[in-house]
Amino acid sequence: MTKSILNKLKLRLCLIFTVMIFLFLVGCEQQSSETQQVEVIDIGNGAQITKTESVSQAVQEGSNQSTVERTDQTGRYSLELSNGTVTLEANDANRMTIINDIASRIGMKVAASNNVDKLVSIKLKSVTIDVALREILNDIKYRADYGETANDMGFRINSLAVGSAAGELSSVRNDGSSADGVSKGLELPQATGEINLGSEPEEVELVQRLQFGTAEDRAIAVSELMMDPLGFDAAYQIFTRDESPEVRLAVLELIESEDYFVARQMVVSALQDPNKQVVLYALGIIDSHGDFSLAPQVEALTNHFDTEVVEYAKEVRESLTAGYFDSNE
Repeated sequence: MTKSILNKLKLRLCLIFTVMIFLFLVGCEQQSSETQQVEVIDIGNGAQITKTESVSQAVQEGSNQSTVERTDQTGRYSLELSNGTVTLEANDANRMTIINDIASRIGMKVAASNNVDKLVSIKLKSVTIDVALREILNDIKYRADYGETANDMGFRINSLAVGSAAGELSSVRNDGSSADGVSKGLELPQATGEINLGSEPEEVELVQRLQFGTAEDRAIAVSELMMDPLGFDAAYQIFTRDESPEVRLAVLELIESEDYFVARQMVVSALQDPNKQVVLYALGIIDSHGDFSLAPQVEALTNHFDTEVVEYAKEVRESLTAGYFDSNE
């Protein structure tokens, strides 16, 4: 009787042990099968990702938002482009890989000379393309060219040339020297010189005053312009050809609250004006807008021949820098 019970117990233990071994082998096979589904995919620009079904879905969702973490041969970076701003975090990543990635997504043409590659570690949050380029290319000359209107993603930049052989373009100081690494892509486009406000008698009279009046009368006429497309274009035509400080100050006062790209071009151009008051007024506009992307142009004025301009430029530079870092902490 006892022997029979022991034999049954042994039989049950063997059965349980066999089932456990079977379940273990099945689990190992499933794990091996899942591991075999992992593969490395090249997603362009020297970047790679490790793909599983869940990762593939995450990358797809990120691509719709123009956000994806990339890995090149040297380091990692994540890049987000949204509404004209750049968010970037890089850890020893190749900077030209990052630049080319940006270019491919926003339709920017890139030309680069030799020896411009460099590993960068950087963290930027919702900054303009101007700021991003200056931080990424902080030790090399470059030229950025801009259009007057933004593309579908909110970026105005059309092309970028990196390195001296690519035709660098840097800001000219008042003493004729250049500020290396400062993009002068804010140069004013060629003006037609034509002023057209309409055919009404008062509009024709205003055009005549703008063109043929004394400097004082031209300045008063500028202040009477409406900031509609015709009025803004008239102010631009006057600004690009009239060297009178009174008139140029009147134009700056008229456009100082405008957020058009060409308005900013005029303000930057005014920083190079031979008249000190025009320069000081332009600095005040930049300070009030708090646009950190114009910090290099302000920095160039710390070598101005006039001490008042130098002191104010230093104040504006500190204000812009403090505001930038406060917003990125």
